[in-house]
Amino acid sequence: MLAAASHPGLRRAENQDAFWVYAVGRLLCAAVLDGVSGSQSPSVAAGRAAAGFAAGFLEGGGTSLREGLARAQKAASDIDFDPGSPIPPPGAAAAMFTVSPLPAGGVRVEWAWIGDVRIWYVPQGFGPSVPLTRDHEEGGVLLRCLGRDADDQFDSGSAAFPRAGWVVCCTDGLWRYDPGAAVMAALLRSGSGNPAEAVRTFLGMALEAGGADNVTVAVAAV
Repeated sequence: MLAAASHPGLRRAENQDAFWVYAVGRLLCAAVLDGVSGSQSPSVAAGRAAAGFAAGFLEGGGTSLREGLARAQKAASDIDFDPGSPIPPPGAAAAMFTVSPLPAGGVRVEWAWIGDVRIWYVPQGFGPSVPLTRDHEEGGVLLRCLGRDADDQFDSGSAAFPRAGWVVCCTDGLWRYDPGAAVMAALLRSGSGNPAEAVRTFLGMALEAGGADNVTVAVAAV
């Protein structure tokens, strides 16, 4: 099961986030993108990168992130902008993952990210949540993103986990309110486990905490 949703928040006039989700057979895939605030056309960067990822992922066979990542980067880099403007070129942070069950039990997760969109694996039943990303950020300044510099690259990883569980991916519109990995795990385990319910809960948390930014969340359950 897989669900995602986005909300502009309570203080922004425009939602500069984007997402894409895909499920075929027992494989689930999600991409979450966050347009860089203060750049030129951030919502365009996020939207086009999401569309580029989707096209590349599907054209590449719908099993590996690699083609989707290349297309996302190209889509964001090809956006027209004013090079003479003091405002930075269009940019977007992004994170993508696939998750599928293993024949002998457990799940396999493949993920990639650039910027400060975060991903966690949360095992069912007990045990700590596992952060799968580390922000490309220093002192509140984004060090890498799609579109800003063609040389910026995704970091990536893959892992097999012994138990079924959830994969959660979200923008800083949620994680800056610091729900914490333990709180996130408790909410997933105490609810029905349904991704759509979890997404609604996480969006509600961000809005109740102030909703200062756009917030986008994707949750997969395997």
